[in-house]
Amino acid sequence: MFISTWGSYGIGDVSLSTSQFFSGNADDLFKDQKVIPLLKAADNSTDRAFRQANYREALERIAEQAYWVPLWTYSINSAHHKDLQVTVDPDEFVRFYSARWK
Repeated sequence: MFISTWGSYGIGDVSLSTSQFFSGNADDLFKDQKVIPLLKAADNSTDRAFRQANYREALERIAEQAYWVPLWTYSINSAHHKDLQVTVDPDEFVRFYSARWK
């Protein structure tokens, strides 16, 4: 079993997480020969429809084989106010202890 969190550097797409763990590299525990070419094709294209079709097929295969089984999700908490000075770091965690009122 593998439990992890992933700071995705803002709003990204499938390549930021799925391709990290299923594209045949050292982090890929399954090395699925059907998934790897789909992800590589999608990762290397700028055609939105082509990327979407390849990612969809790869994610369906990953789900069918139960390589990843989402157990829960959580939200990232933040705070916004015109008088609040707070920074969201690249890992997407807010260090509230460093927040200050202006």
